[in-house]
Amino acid sequence: MKHNNICKKNKYTVPQLSYDCRRKINRAKQLTKWMHINGLHSSVNTEVGITYVLSYIADDIKDIDNELKALGLFDKSMGVAPGNVIKNKNK
Repeated sequence: MKHNNICKKNKYTVPQLSYDCRRKINRAKQLTKWMHINGLHSSVNTEVGITYVLSYIADDIKDIDNELKALGLFDKSMGVAPGNVIKNKNK
Protein backbone atom coordinates (compact mmCIF):
# COMPACT_ATOMS: atom_id res chain seq x y z
CA MET A 1 0.00 0.00 0.00
CA LYS A 2 1.72 3.14 -1.23
CA HIS A 3 0.82 6.58 -0.03
CA ASN A 4 1.97 10.09 -0.75
CA ASN A 5 3.22 11.63 2.45
CA ILE A 6 2.80 15.37 2.15
CA CYS A 7 4.26 17.11 5.16
CA LYS A 8 4.16 20.86 5.68
CA LYS A 9 6.97 21.87 8.00
CA ASN A 10 6.03 24.17 10.84
CA LYS A 11 8.42 25.09 13.61
CA TYR A 12 5.66 24.52 16.18
CA THR A 13 4.65 21.03 15.11
CA VAL A 14 6.42 17.83 16.08
CA PRO A 15 6.94 15.41 13.17
CA GLN A 16 5.26 12.08 13.79
CA LEU A 17 5.40 8.80 11.94
CA SER A 18 2.26 7.58 10.26
CA TYR A 19 0.40 4.47 11.35
CA ASP A 20 1.56 2.80 8.12
CA CYS A 21 5.20 3.48 8.99
CA ARG A 22 4.78 2.03 12.49
CA ARG A 23 3.11 -1.05 10.97
CA LYS A 24 6.06 -1.56 8.63
CA ILE A 25 8.57 -1.22 11.46
CA ASN A 26 6.66 -3.81 13.48
CA ARG A 27 6.35 -6.18 10.51
CA ALA A 28 10.10 -6.01 9.80
CA LYS A 29 10.82 -6.62 13.48
CA GLN A 30 8.48 -9.62 13.67
CA LEU A 31 9.77 -11.12 10.41
CA THR A 32 13.37 -10.97 11.57
CA LYS A 33 12.38 -12.49 14.92
CA TRP A 34 10.55 -15.30 13.10
CA MET A 35 13.58 -15.88 10.84
CA HIS A 36 15.86 -16.15 13.87
CA ILE A 37 13.60 -18.57 15.76
CA ASN A 38 12.85 -20.62 12.65
CA GLY A 39 16.55 -20.87 11.85
CA LEU A 40 17.39 -22.11 15.35
CA HIS A 41 14.78 -24.86 15.43
CA SER A 42 14.45 -25.89 11.80
CA SER A 43 16.04 -28.91 10.24
CA VAL A 44 14.39 -28.12 6.89
CA ASN A 45 16.17 -25.93 4.37
CA THR A 46 14.19 -22.67 4.20
CA GLU A 47 16.35 -20.76 1.73
CA VAL A 48 13.51 -20.29 -0.77
CA GLY A 49 11.32 -18.42 1.72
CA ILE A 50 14.18 -16.25 2.92
CA THR A 51 14.34 -14.48 -0.45
CA TYR A 52 10.74 -13.32 -0.10
CA VAL A 53 11.08 -12.36 3.55
CA LEU A 54 14.19 -10.26 2.86
CA SER A 55 12.36 -8.57 -0.03
CA TYR A 56 9.48 -7.59 2.29
CA ILE A 57 11.91 -6.24 4.89
CA ALA A 58 13.86 -4.25 2.27
CA ASP A 59 10.66 -2.70 0.87
CA ASP A 60 9.43 -1.75 4.34
CA ILE A 61 12.74 -0.19 5.34
CA LYS A 62 12.86 1.81 2.08
CA ASP A 63 9.34 3.16 2.71
CA ILE A 64 10.19 4.01 6.33
CA ASP A 65 13.35 5.82 5.19
CA ASN A 66 11.37 7.84 2.64
CA GLU A 67 8.81 8.87 5.27
CA LEU A 68 11.52 9.92 7.73
CA LYS A 69 13.13 12.04 5.00
CA ALA A 70 9.77 13.59 4.08
CA LEU A 71 9.21 14.55 7.72
CA GLY A 72 12.59 16.28 7.71
CA LEU A 73 14.04 14.13 10.46
CA PHE A 74 17.27 13.57 8.52
CA ASP A 75 17.73 17.12 7.18
CA LYS A 76 20.61 18.02 9.50
CA SER A 77 22.50 14.76 8.99
CA MET A 78 22.02 14.95 5.21
CA GLY A 79 23.17 18.57 5.04
CA VAL A 80 19.81 19.91 3.83
CA ALA A 81 18.70 23.38 4.84
CA PRO A 82 15.47 23.39 6.89
CA GLY A 83 12.38 23.70 4.69
CA ASN A 84 14.03 22.35 1.54
CA VAL A 85 12.53 19.28 -0.07
CA ILE A 86 14.62 16.15 -0.58
CA LYS A 87 13.79 14.59 -3.91
CA ASN A 88 13.44 10.83 -3.75
CA LYS A 89 15.76 9.15 -6.25
CA ASN A 90 14.49 5.65 -5.37
CA LYS A 91 10.99 5.95 -6.88
